[in-house]
Amino acid sequence: MKTKLIIILLSLLIMSPNSMKALDFTKIIKDLNNTIYKKYLNRPYPTTKGYILVTPDAYKGIVPLGHSALVWDKNKVIEATTKGVVLGPNNWKLTKKKVFGLKVKNLSNANMSKAANYAYKFLKKPYNYTFNDTKTRTKLYCSQLIWAAYLDLFNINLDTSFLGQANKTNKGMIHPVELINSKNTETIYYHAK
Repeated sequence: MKTKLIIILLSLLIMSPNSMKALDFTKIIKDLNNTIYKKYLNRPYPTTKGYILVTPDAYKGIVPLGHSALVWDKNKVIEATTKGVVLGPNNWKLTKKKVFGLKVKNLSNANMSKAANYAYKFLKKPYNYTFNDTKTRTKLYCSQLIWAAYLDLFNINLDTSFLGQANKTNKGMIHPVELINSKNTETIYYHAK
């Protein structure tokens, strides 16, 4: 596990022209002190297929990697973990310190469901430790899985330019928290412990 963590950190450092910028992901969240997200606190937890869950929580409480997943149903999410693309529990409001629920702007629930179905096709694919290789579909990391589903099906790019613009032809990276700040998503839910 230590080797994988070192690979992750090295990928982050190589990707950014300013290596400290790559490790300061809190700057890409619009407002971590909860003020602009408070209006989403009492909204229903996302259980609609294709909605996006994002947490800025640090991996093992140390490394600021965050995590993201697509809602499959009220009990499951599709996510890429170090075990690869898997169905995991949709219990983030109980297990994460902070959770954002997102909807892709101007996209129907039927189309968001199609994005989840597309992501499901990658089930059992391995985890992508080369974070700046977003063009591959043979292995995926969490936010790449979500980004690819919406880009490949609907040509909707959920990335920001924070870590280089990810697209189908060149190398860029998409951090889970960038999904929150994307011009193509809107926050519909927020939870903080």
